[in-house]
Amino acid sequence: MSIEAGLRALIAEVVREEVARALAARDRPDDYLSPRAAGALAKVAPATVRRWIREGRIAGHRAGSRLRVLRSDLEQLLRSGGAELSPEALAARDFG
Repeated sequence: MSIEAGLRALIAEVVREEVARALAARDRPDDYLSPRAAGALAKVAPATVRRWIREGRIAGHRAGSRLRVLRSDLEQLLRSGGAELSPEALAARDFG
């Protein structure tokens, strides 16, 4: 097998894996997560998830007295880098 053929086979395998992963994520239902579960997913404390809700970075939903966030909203926040803003950056954004 030539180097070119080996690279083609490797690239094709990686693409197949990524497509399968994207399809599996797309077909997953949009779960409502508790602050604890959302924090575990984002690798932050549950209080940080509640702060993100207070600051309007992510929408919070109530199920009775229980607070929940949509998994897709949390994943979008993490992808966009909006979870990374420092208090100083937030103050500059909100108060100029």
